[in-house]
Amino acid sequence: MVHNTDGCPTAIALGLTKTDSNRYALQDFADSKGAQYYDHWEDFESVVRAALKPDSTTIIHFNLEGIRNPAQWAETANLKNPYASDLTAWELAMIKAAPPEVQARVQWANGSNPFAKP
Repeated sequence: MVHNTDGCPTAIALGLTKTDSNRYALQDFADSKGAQYYDHWEDFESVVRAALKPDSTTIIHFNLEGIRNPAQWAETANLKNPYASDLTAWELAMIKAAPPEVQARVQWANGSNPFAKP
């Protein structure tokens, strides 16, 4: 397992754990990107928050597969408590709230940046 100097993995994978067509969607996605996902972490929230810090170098891979309207879903999340809403919605909301230099490290799969300005 490779980590940055801040203890965060060098690459993480976010998105739905399973989809209608793949019950291992996130695991398969993470494996295809050489990234870690929540099953490798002791504290999900801490890893995601650390990866989203402006001084982090963690690459964030986000799989939009199975998410119909990511921007709208992000609006349902509670930024202060990921467990008060759907975790994937929280991940999306955290990325939306992140500064541009953090958003630039997000690599979107199965869709484009749902928060990009037209």
